[in-house]
This record gives sequence, structure tokens and C-alpha cells, in this order.
Amino acid sequence: MNWNWRAKAHHLRLSSASGFAVVCEEEWQGAMLTKSGTHFLQRAEDRGKPLIYIDFLEVAPWNWTIPGIGQYGRFGRVGRHLFCRAIQQSFDEGFGGRVGLHALPQSTRF
Repeated sequence: MNWNWRAKAHHLRLSSASGFAVVCEEEWQGAMLTKSGTHFLQRAEDRGKPLIYIDFLEVAPWNWTIPGIGQYGRFGRVGRHLFCRAIQQSFDEGFGGRVGLHALPQSTRF
């Protein structure tokens, strides 16, 4: 993935899609695209229950903390705030806080 949300904007035309962003100091710090009612749980005890699917979640490169090269993010917890927004969306839509995503191999753990 890269920090090019213009290329992803066409996904927002879907009725199931929602877009969210963290904006601070008049600049985008992170962005997320979610889809509602398009994905369902696979675990046996919850199979078939709907969830909010995080299709894209990105934090601006200037907010990445990479101690090995001495880079410390300008704003912290941007990704966490967006993820929490997806959980809130799940509650708002009656999905009980269920959220799903598939992380890229290069994604960092939080």
C-alpha cells in the first residue's frame, strides 16, 4: 500500500463503504475505508454474523515511529483511533463491536 488515497476514493461509491480520516493541523494524518454487511464471521460459534470490515487503514508516513533510524511519529496513535472508530461503527450498526481485517505482511503490530 502507499499513501495515495485518491486512487482508493472510487471505493466510496459503494453503498456499503464508509470513509474516515484523522485530520490535524489541516493535514490528513491517517485514513480508513470500511465496508458494512459484506463480510461475515467464520468461527464456528459465530459463523455468519455480520461485521465491519476494514478494507484499508493507513497512517501517514510522517507518523511512523522507526526507532532504528531515529524517526518518531509526529502524531501518535492515529491507527488506533481509526480502529476504535471501526469498532464504534460496528456497535452503531448493531454488529456488537465485531470488526475484521486482513493485515499486510509488512504491517506493524499494535
